[in-house]
Amino acid sequence: MRLQDLPDAGGMSVHFVSGDLSVEEAIDLMAQSRAGALIIAHQDQPVGIFTERDVMRCHAHYRGRPISQVMVRQVMTNRLFVAESTEKVSEALSTMLQMDIRHLPVVEGGRITRIIPLREIVQHHVASLNAELRYLHDYLADLQEAGQD
Repeated sequence: MRLQDLPDAGGMSVHFVSGDLSVEEAIDLMAQSRAGALIIAHQDQPVGIFTERDVMRCHAHYRGRPISQVMVRQVMTNRLFVAESTEKVSEALSTMLQMDIRHLPVVEGGRITRIIPLREIVQHHVASLNAELRYLHDYLADLQEAGQD
């Protein structure tokens, strides 16, 4: 299965924001939209991502400073890993685990169209493994029945 085939219901909406947004404003937007990540853009080009982990890094690095005075560009993750919508789900899972990321922006036609959380990919992978296990169980049961005839 490819990323484009995953149901869109679990994927997070994409929110593009400026790096000049305060961390406080970013947290408010994330809470209001129930998003775990924001794409940081400069002149309509993605330049980074701001996630829940960046909120924690902000707290640790700027302890005691009001988050309304810390800009997202100061604490965002500059390395933006993305996947093409045609990429296999298993490849995306592998990338996320290797790069230790929890939010994967998906690109289609040169634009980020959605952000898929690690949780969604793992749920899909577990469901696939369960289906395969049921199939193997039924196959073995049929073999056992055939051997008794």
